[in-house]
Formats: sequence, C-alpha cells, structure tokens
Amino acid sequence: NLVPTKIINKHIASCKKYKNWTELARFYLDLKDYTNASKYYLKGIMRALEQNRLFTAAFYLKEASEARLDEYLFIMSYQKARKDGDLHRHIRALEELGWKKELKKLLISKKDYINNKGDLFLKKDLAWAMADTELYAKLQYEIDKKTSWKPGYIHIDIE
Repeated sequence: NLVPTKIINKHIASCKKYKNWTELARFYLDLKDYTNASKYYLKGIMRALEQNRLFTAAFYLKEASEARLDEYLFIMSYQKARKDGDLHRHIRALEELGWKKELKKLLISKKDYINNKGDLFLKKDLAWAMADTELYAKLQYEIDKKTSWKPGYIHIDIE
C-alpha cells in the first residue's frame, strides 16, 4: 500500500461525511476491501432507489456486478468456512463458485462423516461426487418425498 493511512482515512471520512457511498465503494474496491466495497455499493444503490433515481441505481448495480464482488465474497466465505470447519457453508461456497473439482474432493474426503450424519442432501451431494447415479436418484426421490409442496422450501441442485 503506497498511500499513507492518514490520507486513506481522510478520504473515507470525507465520503462518509457527504454520504458519497458509491465513491466510497469504489475506493474500497481499489483497496481490495471487498466487504466494505459491497456494503457501500449497496448503501448507494439503496439511496438511489429510495430517491427514485433508477438510472443511478441500475448503473451502480451493474458496476458492482462487473466488479465480481459476489465472487470475492464467496471466496472469503469459502475460506472462513474452511477455517471454521463449517462443512455446509464450505460446500455451498464451492457450489456457488462453480469449483466442482474442489467440491468433489471435499465431499469424498468427508465421506465417513456424511454417511454417519444422516443428512439426505449431503448424502445426495456425496453420491454426485462419487458418480453414483443410482444412489443419487434414490436420494433425490427420498428428498422429494419429504420436501415436495412445502411452502418456503428452496434447494439448488449442484448439477
């Protein structure tokens, strides 16, 4: 970081004072602080929507999307889940990132844990990782029997 902390803090304070949230978001993006970049893009977009400035909201939503902040946040979530030993979040982050090779490796490495846990979704994911299509179909059938037509149920397949 070539910019002195004092100057960084002064710019942040100025953006906050004048509620220039999208400028602050861009600044955090330049600093590779993706959490704060996301936070201030959202704050700026919400402000634009509340003021019925639809073009502005759309413009910054597009800019934030092109910055791939979602991907950075999923990567950070993946790293945190891995560190914390949170298998569910670890799996979900890998699914969202589309990192199938890593996902398969993780699921197979947790085979004993998954088989002992009794979670049908995890078992189905493991069957996918092991390319056991017969078991996968059987587990999907069991899941469908238990979850079909329940309000609020959402599941995203990993295929």
